[in-house]
Amino acid sequence: MRLFFIIILLLQFIWAFDFSPSKQGKSFAALNVGYTHVFTQSKTTDAINPFNPYKNDRGAAYFAVKRGLAVGDSQNLLLFFYLDGSAGANHRKGLYSVSGGIGSGYRLWNGRIIPSISVGYEGMNIAIPYFTTEQYNLYSVVGNGGIFIDIAHGFGLELGYRRAFNQIGKNIEQVKFYNDRFTISFAFYDFTL
Repeated sequence: MRLFFIIILLLQFIWAFDFSPSKQGKSFAALNVGYTHVFTQSKTTDAINPFNPYKNDRGAAYFAVKRGLAVGDSQNLLLFFYLDGSAGANHRKGLYSVSGGIGSGYRLWNGRIIPSISVGYEGMNIAIPYFTTEQYNLYSVVGNGGIFIDIAHGFGLELGYRRAFNQIGKNIEQVKFYNDRFTISFAFYDFTL
């Protein structure tokens, strides 16, 4: 009987909660906190290279900020710049990265869903299990795609994918890397700024 009353109270709370999307404005800011997982591979097949073949997958905490404008007659087209990063102790030397760039998105169904694309530049470390003193970093242009699902008043869930192209690094110029990154995060979009 107690469980029944708890369920009734929970349903009343959910029913009373306003699940409308974020209000529209001329500018916006967004904050993301979540998890990212990166799959890195080398493109080199040189037999004398210590990175032949290199495959690694690592996970880390993810964080991002966006700042932009809503433009157009209906103010549904979004133009923004972003700064994001990751930090984690998964595998030797963990995963650390930072990225910045510009992008565009579009508010669908009153902002309930916001798909976006962006391009930027990323620096990240590479996990080398057999080298103990050196840290190797990779740099490259990245392309991003994502979708934000607004649950209530700008709070929601964002899913993202990133592809890094021809990553290179100091002391390992002869090797090219690429990686695929998948991200899931809790996000807050504020269009009232």
